[in-house]
Amino acid sequence: MACLQKLRQDVATLESLFPKEHERFQVLSASVDEITVQFISPQNKPIVVTANVLENYPHVAPIWFSECDDTTVTAILQSLTEAEAPCYILPQTHELVSRLCSYYNVTIPTELISIGPVGDERDEGMESDDDYILMEEETTSRKDAGDEEDLSAEQKAVFARLNHVQREQHLTGAAAGSVTATDRLMKELKDIYRSDHFKNGVYSVELIMDSLYEWHVKLKNFEPPFVRLVSPTITNGFVLGGGAICMELLTRQGWSSAYSIESLILQIAATLVKGKARINFSIKGQYTLARAQQAFSLLVQTHAKSGWFTPPQADG
Repeated sequence: MACLQKLRQDVATLESLFPKEHERFQVLSASVDEITVQFISPQNKPIVVTANVLENYPHVAPIWFSECDDTTVTAILQSLTEAEAPCYILPQTHELVSRLCSYYNVTIPTELISIGPVGDERDEGMESDDDYILMEEETTSRKDAGDEEDLSAEQKAVFARLNHVQREQHLTGAAAGSVTATDRLMKELKDIYRSDHFKNGVYSVELIMDSLYEWHVKLKNFEPPFVRLVSPTITNGFVLGGGAICMELLTRQGWSSAYSIESLILQIAATLVKGKARINFSIKGQYTLARAQQAFSLLVQTHAKSGWFTPPQADG
């Protein structure tokens, strides 16, 4: 949280120091996810550069890229992307502008002093890098413990590949979506891996070509449970001979794997009440499984041809 707040402050600082009217360096758009700037060369040719801020900032440097085909500019951006932590946006912007000014042999903007190296920031009373590193490590440790503690080795490997693919896509300018969208999908995938339904095999998820934007989801085909009344003998209540229960919910036509056993039990209880079920005390003994299966098979065949009656909504 501390690093996110610092990032917001740094972004606001850049916007105030380098507005779109600045003669040499301009911030075109800026957010905590992506920053787009423009350097004006001596030939008045703009060089547009974009920095994508990743989820684990500042432990990992933002991904810097540009459509400029100048090899020196490309090398500068690559060195920024591969910089060692901590990689805060202000020092990186300072290095970017300084090196571009040196390359084009132009005067460094005076505003650049305000976002000088870390040593200058310490002199002005700001917290040291060590403080930020400690805060970030503490935050990251808590996050990892909460997000990946219960993930399997295979699932952790999936996220390692996703981070690598995401980084490569940004470096080549072929990102499938925004940083915000990608981070959200990463969180959703972690939630799925922790889900009881996923762990119990209700469904499976596979990412096509390690892409967060193309999921192959398989739903497990659940057969409806066979439910029968064992005892006592019931009259009415939609109970058939042998103890089979006449409910569309218990057939393939009406069953859904989304039903829980609890909801099924409550629905059966409501059906018995609605059908005015009454215990027949004159008949002793229990229903048999064979008779229940036979009656239920006939029930399924009959309703497959004639359909099911849906009572009026007013009847509940």
